[in-house]
Amino acid sequence: MELIIGLLGMTCILAGFILNVFKKLDSHDRKFLLLNLAGSLLLAWYAIMLSSAPFLILNTVWAAVASWGLIHHEPRMRGHRG
Repeated sequence: MELIIGLLGMTCILAGFILNVFKKLDSHDRKFLLLNLAGSLLLAWYAIMLSSAPFLILNTVWAAVASWGLIHHEPRMRGHRG
């Protein structure tokens, strides 16, 4: 079960990153932020199971930043980069 949680979290984070790099998802898009939030929460849970404080801190901060981005989300106009 631990491995599945870790793999799901990793998949969410990597999916968002890869889609962003290939310009399929903007870093301010709700989907990107949700992938990061879900992935970081799963990886924080995984870190707790592993008793890994550095990994837990990293993913807690990651989740907090993704949450902040979602709370303060303002949709961008297509083609607008300003």
